Amino acid sequence: MPQYQQYKLSLIETKAYLELARYLDELLNLPRVLEVLDMKDPPNPNPYLIVSDTCGANTAGQTWYYADDDMFIELSSWVLHDLEEAKKVVRHEFAHVIQCYCKYSGTQHGRGFTKALKIVSPRRWRLDKNWKTSSKIDRARKKLHPRIKVKLR
Repeated sequence: MPQYQQYKLSLIETKAYLELARYLDELLNLPRVLEVLDMKDPPNPNPYLIVSDTCGANTAGQTWYYADDDMFIELSSWVLHDLEEAKKVVRHEFAHVIQCYCKYSGTQHGRGFTKALKIVSPRRWRLDKNWKTSSKIDRARKKLHPRIKVKLR
């Protein structure tokens, strides 16, 4: 675990984090993903899943790549309050990992990213391009970003 991660997870966030770590492992072992990754050398990236208090007021997650081949998927703590949206963010960020690992051309959310996202979630790729807010996410996000304009339901 990186040394910079100082955020303490609540019980709800811890349960969601453990579920998402298991889910990321499932994504890594999907046959269609393994088929693409096995063609590369080394054959399998293993991104670390980390949680910070926030990646930004409107950023649910981001992917970090380093020269020594370490890859990190960082999630904002507030997205963990809605597990289905958090899974969508994990799929989205994992597509970035595949895009980088397979060296697909295009911009961050362009043709190469779409190709990678279709590998990760072939049926839901259009939905996984962006996260959507929910009342649970908005309440948690408002605590960290009191100035954001959201209607709490």
